[in-house]
Amino acid sequence: QIFPVIDTLLQAFPQEAPGILHTALLKLLQILLKGEESDMVIASAAAIFARILLQNPQAFGQLMAQAGAAGILGTVGGAEGAVDGGSVLLQYLDVWLDKADSLCTIKSRKLMGLALCSLMALERQVLGQLDQMLSVCASVVLETEGDTMSTPDGWDYWVLRSLEGDEGEGCAGSEGHRKKLLHDSDPVNSLSVR
Repeated sequence: QIFPVIDTLLQAFPQEAPGILHTALLKLLQILLKGEESDMVIASAAAIFARILLQNPQAFGQLMAQAGAAGILGTVGGAEGAVDGGSVLLQYLDVWLDKADSLCTIKSRKLMGLALCSLMALERQVLGQLDQMLSVCASVVLETEGDTMSTPDGWDYWVLRSLEGDEGEGCAGSEGHRKKLLHDSDPVNSLSVR
């Protein structure tokens, strides 16, 4: 799948990647809003935008505004022509909350919970869906309770383990060290949803 690659790019370069991936992200948003893909694909696509929202809220707002100006809602059976970014945001949020249970990993669900918390603080217009948002956040808190996120999904336990202590200090250029730095810089691994 392409989603883990996009997520890693957004995680490693939160300021630059949304601009570089701008056209692809707008197309992905259009696909997400159409809802013609499987629930898992839509949820994974929504998680990409959750990553942008969490790490670069300004880029997220710009994407929603540009999607509205481009008339994306008109192409998915909504309003005709250009609309404001708020309408795109609300439709995105509807789809996102509807497919929230389709996210499989704890890390993805925690990302979603943190991004929803961030969205509640940034956008007053989403408060109409506060009950759904709080329900999802509460389930994320319950799921992550006691989880230390010490070994991220898909990463080699032994690579991360070897970097703990003295033997990891001398391999600053190694792939394992870069993965650990990326892991440690990820807000999903350092912030709590409580």
